[in-house]
This record gives sequence, structure tokens and C-alpha cells, in this order.
Amino acid sequence: MNMLRSFLSDTRGNATIRMAVVAGALSFVAVLGANYIDRSARDGSLARMASGFMKPNPQVAANRPRGPFDYTATGSIEQAARNVILDPCLGIPK
Repeated sequence: MNMLRSFLSDTRGNATIRMAVVAGALSFVAVLGANYIDRSARDGSLARMASGFMKPNPQVAANRPRGPFDYTATGSIEQAARNVILDPCLGIPK
């Protein structure tokens, strides 16, 4: 609370200078991070890092239900799109 009070009561402009320096430092760190991600994406190491985070969990795979159903979102959409049956009278899906 004291820091906020001193920031608001500062009339010499020191607080504004400090805020500008902090904003500059944060933007510099953001540019460095973006450069690192860009380089990693270009040389393929970003995909290797991402695949390390997304290792399959064998317990979840063992508990997955069996049957003719595809429980993934894209598989279900593809299967539903293939099995469209139109009503001959109205022309809308049954």
C-alpha cells in the first residue's frame, strides 16, 4: 500500500521512468521468447519438445471403451458426415 501511495504522490516523474523501464524490459523478454520459439519451430526442436509433453498415458488407453464407436471429436464428425440419410419427401436429414 505504501508503494502505491508513493507512486501516486510522486511529482518528479521518477515513477513514470521506472514504469517505462519495466515495460521496456518486459517487451525485451517477450521479443527474446518469440525469437526462441521461432528458431525452435524452424529447426524442428519445438515439435520434439511438444511431443515430450504429450506422451500417451497407458492407463487411459487401457480404460478406453471398445466397440464400433469412435470417441475422438474428428472421428465422430467424419463418421456422422459419411452416414447422412436424406428424407426423400423433405430433403432434410432423417
